[in-house]
Amino acid sequence: ARTLMHMALSAQGGPDGLNDRLNQAQQAIARAETIDPNDVRYPFFDGAIALLQAYPSLMQDQPDAKQKVQRLCGAYEAALKITQDYRPAMLYLVEIYETLPETQGGDKAKAAQYAARLETLDPIYGAKAKAILLGDGNTFEYWQEVLTKHSGNAEVLEEMGKAYLRADRVN
Repeated sequence: ARTLMHMALSAQGGPDGLNDRLNQAQQAIARAETIDPNDVRYPFFDGAIALLQAYPSLMQDQPDAKQKVQRLCGAYEAALKITQDYRPAMLYLVEIYETLPETQGGDKAKAAQYAARLETLDPIYGAKAKAILLGDGNTFEYWQEVLTKHSGNAEVLEEMGKAYLRADRVN
């Protein structure tokens, strides 16, 4: 599945080749999930494939976008059925549900629920989720505040750097 996904991303064969390879990758990961249904990595990777499959529909506001987002979220939620505290899957769900409009599958209430769960599980993932809920505004002050609580934390420093880049505050 990983090889097929990387082949799809290499852009050989144009859009048809991309879709064909992503479909093959999805079939391969589905077989892996059948073989070992308790490995959280498989539905999580299925989510990555589903995101690549949904992205063109989302960007072009196609009628099938919401259906593709439902499959995408279903993959991450399947990972959470295996490992209830799987932080990366929850963080992706916060981002998807928060940033997409309802017409494309967004759900701000679900985003807030997953963010609240993350805050109880892990202070750094909770902070990342809260930053997503804050929106696209300048979050560098927020990350500066988080850094005072988690001095020297590499993930916080990375997020603070990204916030500065998004705000075009680079010297």
